[in-house]
Amino acid sequence: MIRLSVENGLRALLGFVHRIPTVSPTPVKYSTIPLTELDQSTAEVLSSTGVDDVAKDERTLKWWLKVGVLSGVSCARIALFRYITDNIECAPTGYSYLIPFLVAIYDLWRNQRATRNWTRPDDAEDDLLCIPITFASRLRSIILQSRLRCIIPAALLALSGFIITTFQDARHSTYICPIVSGKHFRLQTLRILAFVLDCLILTGGAELSGEGVRRDGRKLQTLLSWGYSLLGVVLSLAGWVIYLTATAEAGTFVTSHYLRSAWGQAVLITILTVSASQLLPYYGMAGLCVLAGFIASYFNLMSTLFEGQEPFPLIPASHAFAALFLLCLGGLLFLLSRTASEEEPQFLHRLNLISRLTIAVMFGTGLIWVLGQSRLSHTHPIDLLIHEAAKSHDIWLKTAKESSNDLVEASTNGMTMPIQEGIKPTHAWMVQSAGRMIENFSEHLPDMDLAFNLDDEPRVIAPWEKIAELQNRAKAQQLPADDDISDEWSPERDATWGPIEPADQTPETMFIDRSFQKIFDPYVAPACPPGSKARTQRVWDKHDLCIGCIRPHSMGQFPTDWSVTSDICHQPDLAHMHGLFLSPATFRITQELVPVFSQSSTSVFNDIIFPSPWNYVDKIKYEPSGEHPDSRYTEKENTLFWIGSTTEGVSHEGRWKGMPRQRLAHLVNNNTYNHVSILLPTDEPKSYSYQIFDGLAPTQVLGLNASVSITDPIVRCRNEDCTDQKDELGPGGRVDFQDHWRYRYLFDSDGAGFSGRFLPFLQSRSLPFKTGLFRQWFDSRVTPWLHYAPVDVRLHGLWSTLAYFAGVDANVDGRKIEVKRHDVQGRWIAEEGRKWAETALRKEDMEIYFFRLLLEWGRLTDDRRDTLGFKFPS
Repeated sequence: MIRLSVENGLRALLGFVHRIPTVSPTPVKYSTIPLTELDQSTAEVLSSTGVDDVAKDERTLKWWLKVGVLSGVSCARIALFRYITDNIECAPTGYSYLIPFLVAIYDLWRNQRATRNWTRPDDAEDDLLCIPITFASRLRSIILQSRLRCIIPAALLALSGFIITTFQDARHSTYICPIVSGKHFRLQTLRILAFVLDCLILTGGAELSGEGVRRDGRKLQTLLSWGYSLLGVVLSLAGWVIYLTATAEAGTFVTSHYLRSAWGQAVLITILTVSASQLLPYYGMAGLCVLAGFIASYFNLMSTLFEGQEPFPLIPASHAFAALFLLCLGGLLFLLSRTASEEEPQFLHRLNLISRLTIAVMFGTGLIWVLGQSRLSHTHPIDLLIHEAAKSHDIWLKTAKESSNDLVEASTNGMTMPIQEGIKPTHAWMVQSAGRMIENFSEHLPDMDLAFNLDDEPRVIAPWEKIAELQNRAKAQQLPADDDISDEWSPERDATWGPIEPADQTPETMFIDRSFQKIFDPYVAPACPPGSKARTQRVWDKHDLCIGCIRPHSMGQFPTDWSVTSDICHQPDLAHMHGLFLSPATFRITQELVPVFSQSSTSVFNDIIFPSPWNYVDKIKYEPSGEHPDSRYTEKENTLFWIGSTTEGVSHEGRWKGMPRQRLAHLVNNNTYNHVSILLPTDEPKSYSYQIFDGLAPTQVLGLNASVSITDPIVRCRNEDCTDQKDELGPGGRVDFQDHWRYRYLFDSDGAGFSGRFLPFLQSRSLPFKTGLFRQWFDSRVTPWLHYAPVDVRLHGLWSTLAYFAGVDANVDGRKIEVKRHDVQGRWIAEEGRKWAETALRKEDMEIYFFRLLLEWGRLTDDRRDTLGFKFPS
């Protein structure tokens, strides 16, 4: 259909070429003679002077028909925008940079702009100067005074816009666009259709403006026509919004964050419409499109350059300069053509001059940003991060050794471990295992009750304001004097405590169930500080990385600080990048500060983290054997290995596309549509730069080895999400856990909660790659780049990290790419992690940690908590 429309348009254009009038060579001023002047203007249609009632009714009906068509096309465009935005992960960048060019072509055909015939300059008497002066004069006439005077700047803007769109290839996210859905081709088609509708709306708006002879009357007519068209759009959208609000799942249609943005865009569109209606008589629709295209492209380029002041994402300085130069040249030529062709009214000449100076300043500003682009890195970031990790860990060790860890020994009754009745057998093992851990030091504890979270997901998340208020109240209290400090527990602490009811007979609860729902907006964001990005921003673009979310915790693609990397409050894009936020399998939570002991938690939850019974009782154990040996690092297969099930969240409505486990499998095995950036050596000695490849190139071209698979069957899914994942990810069979030790690189990722594999991975001679958001009791003890290789949860740095350790030896487009394997660094990290696990992550360390935690818990639950403590003898 689109192809047929384009062909018909070209035939019509060719049919009208012979109708372009010839122009007298006399150098006089010419004006645009729009074809609508051959008939009556729309303003005259609405006038009853000299027109009979029948003709007036027909023309009025025709005018209202045009308004209705424009409103309908605008509604269709908004519906397309909504659909494309909702499925943006499959959509190409778009073709909006071509709009000024297409509208300029339409304007050339529709209005048949006049031109001056070129006359040879008579001031070049010198034969040597005659040819260049004549050529320059001829070129000036073609660019600034011919019928192409608006098309040439628009073409330069289009070329600049195309270059700018290529910068997006370096920042593609790993959010999945499934091949089996067929949406990629559909979105490409809809992008083209949206582009065509944009052009139709703009040209339709120009036609509807009436283009009357008198500019003042045309301003009013334009505003009136466009106003009625927008009113039709608003009324249609109001009905649509009411319907969607009534039928959408609670909290999924719109939130206050998007509503504020929507109102802002509505105000912006209103201002732009009113401004354009006043400028249209002077500049025409083609001129307005060129000006608007220049402004939008310039700020898009500056935004991209501002985010690209580091080597990642890659923005070649030569390409950035070309885009900036073509953009400013196009804007400048347009303004010059206005005065050279005498189209510019006299009272706008000063504004034209100021605009030219402004473009010159904008070019200079942009040039500064272009020259500031950092394309090369003369040291690999991982080398720096390994060095810094060793120093950071030494400081931590020194601090830990010098800190006072003396513990109070209080006279307490021997403590038994009665367990609440009615616990499900599938979860009872966890409480029993926690009891086994406590039994080793229970004689030193007072009587206490402990509430253990049996779910994988955390349970307590209080709003930031509530936490801040309590912290301020605590800071306002005075510390007790040394003489008032007591080291004796209160006698008969449990005298007033009620009995523990069986779990299956508890009639009341303060927890609310929000399983299978998106939780970021209603619960996670309010737990962050008011000025944080999680509270103030939302990222709707799932197709590209949120560079501003990555910067605080990364050096290019590589995480620098794991506590900051797993901090949610500066990363609003995580709302659609983790199963906990997309659709948790179990989410029974409270927003009150309730003391709940959980095995893991994320940065904004308030659960009390204790050592996991999963690791304490060795649910998954590092146990190499003759059949499954743990060979030396360099003797293992040079392969990244991960296998697991889809347990991170319950997928429905396509939410599996953002979950890390599925994204990992798709990135390695089926990344057909998105590009990847990999840090590789350049032709210059000891220098690196990010290079862009097709999604499948890391394994098929660069030769990186990765064995990643989802186990069959697909679990925790509903309806078509199950079949879509099976068709897209190709699940495979299970393997013996001890088979992991064959591989040199072992990947670890969150499940519904923490991953129980990480400690066995540390104990092995393999190098663990770790990603995720859940925090455990030992997080402050292990150091990234010293004990393991961290990977951002977006997984955009996975290939660069693997290329560093595994090495690359390939020929790409006739160019040799070679990265030597960093076996020394990889073996060192693997051994440091192994030694540290044997030193600080033993079962004894879990018991000591839990003992200290429960001592503090005992103090908090004691009636004498304000004075209970320990002091050194004088």
